[in-house]
Amino acid sequence: MIDKESRSRKAVILALLIICILVVAGTAFLLYYNANGGQNGIKTYLSIGVILSFVMWWIAHYKDEAFNPPVSSLGGSTDKPLRN
Repeated sequence: MIDKESRSRKAVILALLIICILVVAGTAFLLYYNANGGQNGIKTYLSIGVILSFVMWWIAHYKDEAFNPPVSSLGGSTDKPLRN
């Protein structure tokens, strides 16, 4: 998992671990806040969470060809030769 030739992979793994810890801590905070009568401000926190999750999904899939509508609607990459 950790490549000795690529030093940036350790930083990526550390960043992912920090994000996971923040997500778990945020979820625990929302559950505690909701259980102890804080229903008024919870919609704001949930909206921020939805926006952050969309941004994280977009960052993870911005190079994925499956989510590229001009290419996927045509059945694949137009650069590849046709095969019968």
